[in-house]
Amino acid sequence: MIDWTDPRVTVRKARHELGLSASAFAEQLRLGIWGSRTVRRWEAGELTPSGTTQLAIEYLLKKNGR
Repeated sequence: MIDWTDPRVTVRKARHELGLSASAFAEQLRLGIWGSRTVRRWEAGELTPSGTTQLAIEYLLKKNGR
């Protein structure tokens, strides 16, 4: 289980552990055309990923052995 106390740190750490750019991370999460902007806003603390998105991020990490 991932600690979502500070989502901006958690998202940034997950993305870096997966070795993905903001756009590639957004694509993996199927966020659509403005997905990389959404990822950047998560990392800036402007938005918080939904519960479903948090589960998807956790799945990506597990799938990649993280």
